[in-house]
Amino acid sequence: MNVPTSVQPLGHVTYPLSHPQKRIWYMEQIFPGTSFANIGGPVRIKGAIAFSLLERAILAFIQRHDGLRLQFVPQDEDIRQFVAAHEDAPLDFYDFSKEPDPEASFWSWIDEEAGKPFALTHSKLYYFAMFRISDEDNGYLIKSHHMIADGWSNQLATSQIAELYSKLMDGERIEDAGSAPSYIDYIQDAERYLASPRFTKSKRFWNDKYTSIPEGVTPSAVVSTEGRRYTVELDMERSQRIQSFADAAGISLNTFFVLAYFIYMYKSTQHQDLVVGTPVLNRSGKKEKSMFGMFTSTMPFRYVIPAEDTIANALHAVQKALMECYFHQRYPYDLLAQDLELKKKGYDQLFHTSINYYNTTMAQDVCGMPVDNTEFYNGHQLYELQLVIKHWSRDGGLTLDYDYRLDAYRAEQIEDMSKRLLLIIEQMVDQPERLIRGITLLTEEEQYRELHEHNRTTSAYPKERTVLELFEEQAAKRPEAIAVVHGHEEWSYQQLNKHANRLARVLLQHGAGKASIVGLWMQHSIEAVAAILAVMKTGAAYLPIDPSYPEERIRYMLEDSRAQLVLTNLSDTILMGYAGQVLTYSNLMLDHVHSSNLEHVHAPGDLAYVIYTSGSTGKPKGAMIEQQGLTNYIWWAQKVYVRDHIPTFPLYSSLAFDLTVTSIFTPLICGGRICVYRDDGDEFVLYRIIRDEASTIVKLTPAHLSLLREGNYKQSSVKRFIVGGEDLKTSLAKDITEAFGGHIEIYNEYGPTETVVGCMIHQYDPIQDQRVSVPIGIPADNVTLYILDPDQNPVAAGMIGELYIGGDGVARGYLHREQLTQERFLDNPFVTGKKMYRTGDLVKRLPDGKLEYIGRVDHQVKIRGYRIETGEIEKAITEHERISDAFVMDRENDRLGKYLCAYIVKQGIVENTALKQYLAVTLPSYMVPHVFVELEEIPLTINGKVNRGMLPEPELTLVQENEHASARNSIEAILIEIVRGVLQVEKLGLYDHFYDLGGDSIKAIQVSSRMNKTGYLLKVRDILENPIIEQMALRIEPLMGESLYSQARSEGIVKPLPIMSWFFKQKFEDPAYYHQSVLLEMKAAVDMHAVKAVLLQLAEHHDGLRLQVDLELQELKYHHEPDRLELFQTISLAHIEDDEQQTARMIELGETFKRQFDLRDTLLIGGCLFDLGQNGQRLLITAHHLVIDGVSWRILLEDFADALDRRARGQSCQLPSKTASLKLWSDSVSQLSVSHEEEQYWNAVLEGIRPIPLDMEHGEALIAHSHVLERRWTEQETRTLMHECHQAYGTKPVELMMAALALAAEETFQMDDLVIELESHGREQGHEDIDLSRTIGWFTSMYPVRLTSPMKGAEPHALAARIKSVKEQLRAIPSQGIGFGILQAKQKLALDYDACQLVRFNFLGDFDAAWDNPWFTLAEEGSGLDSSRANARTALLDIQAMIVHQSLRVSVNYSQSQFADVTLHSFMARYEEALAAIISHCAGNEVQEFTPSDFDTVNLSQDELDSLFT
Repeated sequence: MNVPTSVQPLGHVTYPLSHPQKRIWYMEQIFPGTSFANIGGPVRIKGAIAFSLLERAILAFIQRHDGLRLQFVPQDEDIRQFVAAHEDAPLDFYDFSKEPDPEASFWSWIDEEAGKPFALTHSKLYYFAMFRISDEDNGYLIKSHHMIADGWSNQLATSQIAELYSKLMDGERIEDAGSAPSYIDYIQDAERYLASPRFTKSKRFWNDKYTSIPEGVTPSAVVSTEGRRYTVELDMERSQRIQSFADAAGISLNTFFVLAYFIYMYKSTQHQDLVVGTPVLNRSGKKEKSMFGMFTSTMPFRYVIPAEDTIANALHAVQKALMECYFHQRYPYDLLAQDLELKKKGYDQLFHTSINYYNTTMAQDVCGMPVDNTEFYNGHQLYELQLVIKHWSRDGGLTLDYDYRLDAYRAEQIEDMSKRLLLIIEQMVDQPERLIRGITLLTEEEQYRELHEHNRTTSAYPKERTVLELFEEQAAKRPEAIAVVHGHEEWSYQQLNKHANRLARVLLQHGAGKASIVGLWMQHSIEAVAAILAVMKTGAAYLPIDPSYPEERIRYMLEDSRAQLVLTNLSDTILMGYAGQVLTYSNLMLDHVHSSNLEHVHAPGDLAYVIYTSGSTGKPKGAMIEQQGLTNYIWWAQKVYVRDHIPTFPLYSSLAFDLTVTSIFTPLICGGRICVYRDDGDEFVLYRIIRDEASTIVKLTPAHLSLLREGNYKQSSVKRFIVGGEDLKTSLAKDITEAFGGHIEIYNEYGPTETVVGCMIHQYDPIQDQRVSVPIGIPADNVTLYILDPDQNPVAAGMIGELYIGGDGVARGYLHREQLTQERFLDNPFVTGKKMYRTGDLVKRLPDGKLEYIGRVDHQVKIRGYRIETGEIEKAITEHERISDAFVMDRENDRLGKYLCAYIVKQGIVENTALKQYLAVTLPSYMVPHVFVELEEIPLTINGKVNRGMLPEPELTLVQENEHASARNSIEAILIEIVRGVLQVEKLGLYDHFYDLGGDSIKAIQVSSRMNKTGYLLKVRDILENPIIEQMALRIEPLMGESLYSQARSEGIVKPLPIMSWFFKQKFEDPAYYHQSVLLEMKAAVDMHAVKAVLLQLAEHHDGLRLQVDLELQELKYHHEPDRLELFQTISLAHIEDDEQQTARMIELGETFKRQFDLRDTLLIGGCLFDLGQNGQRLLITAHHLVIDGVSWRILLEDFADALDRRARGQSCQLPSKTASLKLWSDSVSQLSVSHEEEQYWNAVLEGIRPIPLDMEHGEALIAHSHVLERRWTEQETRTLMHECHQAYGTKPVELMMAALALAAEETFQMDDLVIELESHGREQGHEDIDLSRTIGWFTSMYPVRLTSPMKGAEPHALAARIKSVKEQLRAIPSQGIGFGILQAKQKLALDYDACQLVRFNFLGDFDAAWDNPWFTLAEEGSGLDSSRANARTALLDIQAMIVHQSLRVSVNYSQSQFADVTLHSFMARYEEALAAIISHCAGNEVQEFTPSDFDTVNLSQDELDSLFT
């Protein structure tokens, strides 16, 4: 018989969660154990009460509302809810009246309760308690979980409890009141809504509203939910004014505060298209309003601020838009997020701020006694900011609560926001007809400070004189002093001045003169410096032209500038189509020309030079710099930079880059020296400058400066860096300061070309400057800086605004560009009769008054110091006949640094390589995009602007496939050949990616080692951090004559590494028989004499192979005695004709050989050469595990092959320099400490250990009972795993192998929560400057890893979830596990750790490069056990994976005294199936899916993040 649902016993029927509940549940899974979902507060009754009656009233309320008694229970991988039976349990009672400070004790208790999280399942989610503070101050606390209650529910509780209490006080019965409407009815109604036409209509409404994502919506990670509340009580007068204004305007207070906040955001961020969350009641009708339960949803309200409209009009527009949205409020926000695919597009929310207006009428009195309702703050929250406007007090006053997350805001930011918001509110109420653009965030005092106090920069300088006159003055004072040097050529001030005078007279003869422009198309040379001075002496302005520019660009610059004369020192130069004169410097006859000074014809307002910068219209534009502005800058520069000695500036960057203006004129006006450098392409010119030890002050870009990061320049002649052209990161400045031993000054000089090179300055301070970027500082002399909003109002300190520059350095404008000049060079509204330049740069003022660079308004970019208008590139791209649309922006990542990315829409077939070549004809190389991404269309915002948030991150490997760019110099050629050999790939180019082709940290060590052999230093870290081959090549340095590390024999005792301590603690029965071995099939015949000689040479070079072990002292030390036994043997098995018998005998003898080692008395590496007759030779090399590991074998075998090669040619064995010794590394590791947080992490992992079930337990698990199973994958399967699968989820091969392992274990042993022991090579930790690329030893790290999966099975969605989960769990391991080994060695783990109960996994990597020689390869036969049969096993299952002969091999070693063979055969079959499924799934996934670790965001599993909006 079926029982109707309505009368089934309580607790036996479960129901699905409503959408509002689901969202809270998902958040609880992401942020477990926090109180973010606690709501409620104390209800204080100002009078004496009967607590027994109050308790009855509360219990009656609980009984009436089944929504309050909902409990949650997991069911079939889902979460369900049921109504728990009512229990008349007595309520807690707290009496604070006897406390010394009752009020303080009361609030301490409230805060404590607010912060206590509820248990989510099988537990009640409400809490009532009664309290007494005094005889006339009593009440109760209501606290509920947000999954069962909302704000309306709390109002319902307080009003109905008050009503019930009043009835009891009047002697009425309350038992007959009956039950309230059930929340279960709403759940069922909600299911019907999802299938209704209204649902469909609302879905369309919201999706239409968000066809584009507002540009101001940005990805934001929740690092922590911890929050704080800042409360502002508005006085009655202000509250009433606001209420009266809203009433008169016919709008709600909610509308008023939403617009006020929107105006604040518009003014503080310059974004007009804005979104806030507005909680909506989501209850319709009397029935739903009588239910206790969670109904509230948050509505994403979008509005575009009309800056040109009045406040009054905007208020009505907001009210109308809100009302329209309210009609569709029931549509769940989580479904909208899913519709819009927010997660796939990289967003976590549509909004980060919620505005919540509380006007709920709360119970104001109980039985005539006043009541105060207070909402507690639970200390945690999900939104970055929640502005709560409370309008429920008895006196009608307004309260503003700013609830903010501590990872998003600081207290002072919130206080400032409140101050600005109140200022906006005052203007709204007082001046409703004011335009929104006219609203200001500053008080009058703040405006004065911003506009005037910060701009007191007036300073005397020779404004009537030119830099040319100042130079001539130095030439007269110091005629014999050296002015300029190039190589071995030196010119004195007198020579330079006279030569410039002669050249000027010749230029005058060819038409140069006042108001003309002369092009200088010159390579770096002394003559180029003279030519600049000569042009200025004629009265003309010089136009620098970079010789590397495409001819078409040069021709345009000359035509646009109307320059009729060009001087060049290039040979065989022809400018097709140029009508002016081109004078070749070498053809000029200067010897007999007069050398006296010419008459000065320049006035301060005349042009000094014209420099062309990138233009948004598609053509470059010429900035006209006047003489007075140049004099002001150079006079200031020499005052700031030249203080205590005669300076030497290197001249090395392009003359067309105004960075060189500083390097030329600053030294020439103060008696300094210029050192000219020409880039010959052999090495980066800055390295030569540093090495020459001639320069004292260097001006450069951050990109150039970063190339000096790794050096040691403590004795350098350079004492000062002037850095400009790009944002200078604090980390870079810190690294450079350390590289120079602290003996360096770094000046961050900011300034666009249009304001003469530099207009503000900041000297880097390693102690004070701790922000991401170094500040750009304070204004230079006679410069004024204004930070303005889009409406040209000054912004408050700390807020972002656009920078405008005034003062004596402002350029005249753009040459022959009147309209553009008017747009960028504006009348200064703050100084009558002056101009100011609109930079397009966003900045903000820091608390100390200095400015910090934020970015660009118009997305103009800077690459390698060059300012680039992306519009010029876009125009050039769209001029290609097969491109219909294009958008160019700068991107930045760890692989390429900052680079240009072009998004293109094609209307035909064109290869990216061909497109790059096409652009190179018209654009300089620095303006050709590095990456092209093809789209169907360019996404736009609601305002028709490009929606940058919708543009996909480039898939660099896919974008550049088949573009194997060739090496451009010998160093790149060496690197490509070495990487190609290590990765075993046929084709490799400059744009290929190390990881994408199978590179990993082990292969990076091999690359570093091989580069070392060729005489170059390439650090492992530099390989891993710069995986693009082109970028990697930039990190190569020639090895100095002396190695960084001692090449002498290592001496003394080696402190045990954690893995060595692990070995000693095993107390093996036969510790001397614990080896690693390789059995080599010899391709060419060798004799044992040669093998022994070579291996002994290698043991002499690689100190780790000479270690001897004292078991009693648990000590390793380097051995030097010549009498140590050496194990080298030759055995002939040629007489055994049967191959199987021969192999069996070799295995038997191999084990016999391995038993001969002694930890104290034998060299711990030896060899046994087997002669197999017609089957050739096999060489067994065995080393005790204490002296070798997997990476060491690669080093050893490579050296072994190389030494055999040299010996065969009669050459001596010459090995590369040693890297860091094992002793140095162990000393370093011994200094490492483990944080308390990491210690807690490892203890938590240990608590989760559950051993896999055994089939049997027959005595001790010894090696003697071990058995091995192996599976092999095809070359194609292996290639797909290593080179293609990573693109789907950004994984490493080992992560996919581990995912397969977890799946196989789940299916074989029914374990979905598995702790395994992971073994890794252990060389990535410790001090990053220690080079271990050629160090042999046992470095391995072993540590437990807990693998949990959110979904079972091998369906695509389950595989995706598992892969993401495993990836995140592995990447969350701190410091690659070395901390665990340290804690274990120091016995600091809280729980005993026994790896014998675990599965161990070790991916040894790709060994194929080790066999790439003419001497040997890996033999297919075995050589016997590497550990004594009497030794105990150290893991339940020992799984090893490696790639040999391009095939993945996975073996499992297990004990037949613990497992039946059939179990392990089943396990390996399932592992094979699991890995095959994962390979197929990943290779077939065309769209890359990201996980949190890809973005360095909050440490969450991907499953938890995905579930957020499912």
